[in-house]
Amino acid sequence: MKYTAKLEAFLRAELDLRDREPSEAFVRWLLSDTSIWQGRTTATVVTRFRPIAKQALVKVLRDVVRRSIAAIDHGVSAPAALAPTETKAIAPEPTATAETPASADTAVMTTPRELACFEIAKSVFEAIPAERRKFADKTANKVVEATFTYRDTASYFNIYVNRVSSWVVRIYIEQRRPYVVFELPGAEVSALVGTTFEVIDQPSYETTRVNINNVDDLVALKPVILRAIEKRLIP
Repeated sequence: MKYTAKLEAFLRAELDLRDREPSEAFVRWLLSDTSIWQGRTTATVVTRFRPIAKQALVKVLRDVVRRSIAAIDHGVSAPAALAPTETKAIAPEPTATAETPASADTAVMTTPRELACFEIAKSVFEAIPAERRKFADKTANKVVEATFTYRDTASYFNIYVNRVSSWVVRIYIEQRRPYVVFELPGAEVSALVGTTFEVIDQPSYETTRVNINNVDDLVALKPVILRAIEKRLIP
């Protein structure tokens, strides 16, 4: 148990890359594999590979989370919103792909905490009776089944119904001070959450910001998420 705890602490320190890149020692260990690097492992090489190693580690951890979620769902294949995305090119109307910033060298990486937020929001959507999950597709001029998915961006994690413009909540969980944003009046949000959270009305944007501490706070915000989803569905 003693060694298990020490190993857990070591791995957590090395793999929790929310606000930093991997340590020099960890990157040097990766580069010691000749299938990755065959030259001298100088300080310049380590500096070059640190962001690359972070990108690879985050992708692996993200895929592990996806597989865990699929296992919880009794082995059923994960929905499109959780399917691994090998390419980051944005299709005309994508489902759950991460946007690639125009001036960035690497793609946006969806974090495990963002995926956990999505699962909480998705549970609210799935609790709505199927006959009420209808969306007015104005482009096709018809009523279609509502779908619930996300798109990650460099600035925030966007959860939406059918179309990106029909967003439900924008997640800023990786910020130093985490918060979420709803396209609902501040008074309405305050009425739903009471004094549990700090609610900041943003009338100039017609949105409301709610400061949170962690992913679990979204459970308490389910009434607001439900109201935001209902706003996007046909009454």
